[in-house]
Amino acid sequence: MPNQSQTSSIAFSQFSLEDVLAGVASIVDEKLKVFKQQEAEEKLLSPAEACKLFHPEISLPTLKSWTKQELLKDYRFGNRVYYKYSEILEAGKTLRRYQKKN
Repeated sequence: MPNQSQTSSIAFSQFSLEDVLAGVASIVDEKLKVFKQQEAEEKLLSPAEACKLFHPEISLPTLKSWTKQELLKDYRFGNRVYYKYSEILEAGKTLRRYQKKN
């Protein structure tokens, strides 16, 4: 009767080392892609950077007005104000002027 290490090697002998490495690389690439997307969505932007994401670009007073109207949420650290990238994208979808026309 084969021991456990021999059983494991028999199960993997059907696959070449290149196949296993390609499978692992594919899984790692997919996980990295998801991680980078999540990281980008949580990125904090300055007010000027947030204004530039809208097309047409909005002004700082408009951004402040939307923040006061609670259409956007700002995050304050000391005297600095930031906006989340993902929330800016979401606001672009919900604000009537920036919705895609069918």
